[in-house]
Amino acid sequence: LRGGLTRPVECSYGAWESKTANPGGAAIILLGGGSYENAPEYGGRDALGRYAMMRTIYAADIAQKSGLDVYATGGKPLTQADEAEGEIMRHWLLKLGLKEGHVHAEIASNNTWENAAQIKKILAAEGVNRIVLVTSAWHIPRAVWCFESYGVEGLAAPVDYLTEQEAYD
Repeated sequence: LRGGLTRPVECSYGAWESKTANPGGAAIILLGGGSYENAPEYGGRDALGRYAMMRTIYAADIAQKSGLDVYATGGKPLTQADEAEGEIMRHWLLKLGLKEGHVHAEIASNNTWENAAQIKKILAAEGVNRIVLVTSAWHIPRAVWCFESYGVEGLAAPVDYLTEQEAYD
């Protein structure tokens, strides 16, 4: 993914920091990015994979700056993990200092399309009409498309760029 084809995909959306700090009526949607099963350093408990961890750290940072709730979304696709990704991310968000009532987990979805469908239902019930979508920079265009297809309006919050975003001088 580090070649010339990745940079245009990652540059499709600007960094969230350049956008409004607290979009009203919004929530942060954190997409899963893989689990790390039976992590020995965590006593054999399931943890987050690289992509999921980078996304989770960034979602926590945005939440702390904006005061928005976070909805971590992801089930157990193609894995033998004990816990769903959404729940693992929720645990980490709490470890990173977010408060219990502001962190939620959706655990039924197994791909980005299902994430959008499940989150649409949850947000409708909560009266939330906008999102800040956190996922890897290379994944953001497809993720935005999935959520827009369900009528969910949002701001992209890409993280974990694989390519340089500035030209060398």
